[in-house]
Amino acid sequence: MLHDRRSPNGGNVDHVLVGPGGVVVLDAKAWNGALTVTPSKKLRCGQRNKHDSVTAMADHISMVQKALPQVPVSGGLVFIDNESSDTLPARLDGVGLCSLERVLNVLRRKPHCLDAAGVDAAVATLTTLFPAMGAVRLVRPEPVERVRLDREAVQAIWDNPISERYRFYVARAWSRYGRSRTYLNDQDGHPFGWIDNTTRKVQCDSANVNDTTAILLRLVEPTSLPDPDITVISPAGRLTARILRSIGNSHRGVGHVVAHVWTKGDKRRLYVTLHVRGMAPIKVGDVDLKTGRLNGNDPALAGLLQHTLHVVFDAVVGTEGSAGEPRVKP
Repeated sequence: MLHDRRSPNGGNVDHVLVGPGGVVVLDAKAWNGALTVTPSKKLRCGQRNKHDSVTAMADHISMVQKALPQVPVSGGLVFIDNESSDTLPARLDGVGLCSLERVLNVLRRKPHCLDAAGVDAAVATLTTLFPAMGAVRLVRPEPVERVRLDREAVQAIWDNPISERYRFYVARAWSRYGRSRTYLNDQDGHPFGWIDNTTRKVQCDSANVNDTTAILLRLVEPTSLPDPDITVISPAGRLTARILRSIGNSHRGVGHVVAHVWTKGDKRRLYVTLHVRGMAPIKVGDVDLKTGRLNGNDPALAGLLQHTLHVVFDAVVGTEGSAGEPRVKP
């Protein structure tokens, strides 16, 4: 089983399985809403057209089949926690449609066609064709103009671009001579101010003193930043429409997004938190600055995580080191 692989056509493939039954490419989908197939044979989830996922999977299957012409190749979309998936046809445009509960039975029914040597040869080819996502060098992401949101929250803020709903900041911890501070910069790296992590003394270099002070005070609270020792943050669950509306409501102000640079040994990560008035900080996710991998906590904020990296990229990532890895600016 090859997990989280990079596709030559862009994006990622969740799972590539190789065994006696051949090669199976799987993509997991945790979609909310009723799954249906229209009379024109297009996959929909609620009111959203999701047939691009079917097309992408068909492309993956075709690509693998060309690389392994003598091996049976199949693939499909696996739906997680969506009962309506059982009403879908077994295949659509050559792509399997299956619930998570049924996928093992589908795999077990495949006739044997590969021996151990054949499996090893197929894995060697697929490892080259689909390299691990962790092997990707960090590159500037394309800007994300819209966030893919839960259905109940789309009407609330869909029409407003991300740049109008959020202000972006970069935070860095500093410790020397027995002192410990957290510095806050704007998205371009210009200093806003700092806070002494012990005394809570705030020094602002920005004209917007109220916002800067409030954000700095939040950053030194134990619950404001993720624990930097964990590799992947556990999913925090979906945000409610009420929260999303509060972010997009101009009368309540914009959300403040803080990208916190964390380093430990050769590890470098960017932890992103969202701060909205009257609410506890929301952990959006993190970015591994060595591999470029994004670990989002909530599907509704996946676009915000990528957009944050795009906005603060120059302020966080410096020139590449001699080993070809991006390094964090001091």
